[in-house]
Amino acid sequence: MKTIIHIGMPKTGSTALQKALCGARKELAKNGVLYPIQGKQVNHGLLAGAVRPYEVAPRRFRRFSEQELNSRVEVFLENLKSQISGHDSDLLILSSEYLWPVGQYHAGLEKLQFLLKQVGIENPEFVAYVRGPSSYYLSATQQRLRASSTFRQPGNYNITANLDAYSEFFSNSKFSVRLFNREALVGGDIISDFMSLHRPDLQGIVSKAAKKISTNESLSAEGMVLMQQFRRHFYADQDDRINKQTLRFINQLRRVEKRLNLPRPMLRPEVAEYTDYSGTGPLELRDRYGIVFPNLDYSRLERGEFAKKPQVGGDVQDVVQVSDEQLEQMVSRLLRTYLSLNPTLRIWLRSLPFGKTA
Repeated sequence: MKTIIHIGMPKTGSTALQKALCGARKELAKNGVLYPIQGKQVNHGLLAGAVRPYEVAPRRFRRFSEQELNSRVEVFLENLKSQISGHDSDLLILSSEYLWPVGQYHAGLEKLQFLLKQVGIENPEFVAYVRGPSSYYLSATQQRLRASSTFRQPGNYNITANLDAYSEFFSNSKFSVRLFNREALVGGDIISDFMSLHRPDLQGIVSKAAKKISTNESLSAEGMVLMQQFRRHFYADQDDRINKQTLRFINQLRRVEKRLNLPRPMLRPEVAEYTDYSGTGPLELRDRYGIVFPNLDYSRLERGEFAKKPQVGGDVQDVVQVSDEQLEQMVSRLLRTYLSLNPTLRIWLRSLPFGKTA
């Protein structure tokens, strides 16, 4: 059985791909493609939970004790082995962006290889999608704010070492790297692109399933500011832990943004420049894997004209362009919604510098 393992990278549409494959799994199975799932899971993140050290396991797994996580991993692997051995398929697909950082740990790659063999997988093929430096940083910052009041500082973009570790360790396996960019993707999205590579005849089935799922929508820059303030005020001591209250607030922010027709966020020019031109990472990615990011001046990188690191504090406004007027409009709208029925939230919104005039 041919095996394809999709490893991310994060923020390249992995969730959309996984939900589409999961939604189409019955039709896929009829056509010789196995996308094994367990319970409500739509991906194979527990495979990463089995190989990444507990202290750097995905945050969704660290809510369990190490013993409980190991128990869940054991059940997952047994279930995976059973599905593989009990299904007469031509193609097996596994997917988890949590596998992406495994390339940073040689021991993790060794354990991954061992576990794959245990469940009956030999010589899998790997596929990774990669995103441009500034685009990735903006998306990752927004994702981080969903579960924290802090975000990572802009830094040097170097993902080639991670890809090299995978391709060198699994030297007998095919390793494909794809550009996550609408103009570069077949059909303009990761779902069509992925299926065109591996089962183009089933592309329509999976794309149809994708239309029934919801995907993560980005917040505006102003929404990111309010999200950070919300986490600071109510959950400053709970970084890396998302909760229902935060998700409700995010949904309300998105409703308000749609009414106000707010644009997508943009990095401050100096931050975008630094993330794009801080080092030779994009050059190495181009030379090793043929990935060329549009609108990036590669000749500048070749000349060694790297950008200076900007002064960035801990506020979202330090990295994204924020309109004070639109921020006040958002707070005003929020105060007129159901949030106004919650005295605690109302008091908090009124206490914000941009809420006093709302």
